[in-house]
Amino acid sequence: MPIYDFKCRECSKVSEIFLYGIDDHGVRCPHCRSVNVEGLISASYVIRINAAH
Repeated sequence: MPIYDFKCRECSKVSEIFLYGIDDHGVRCPHCRSVNVEGLISASYVIRINAAH
């Protein structure tokens, strides 16, 4: 189950969120419950991709 980083556009908090698929509809900020979030590229994800090659 992949973990994605999201930044809330309302409260500016960054959170790691488990997603069951690549569809990020319905993701809510765990701090303020806003749906106004943006996905971020996490450093750990980039490291995993590079380590696989």
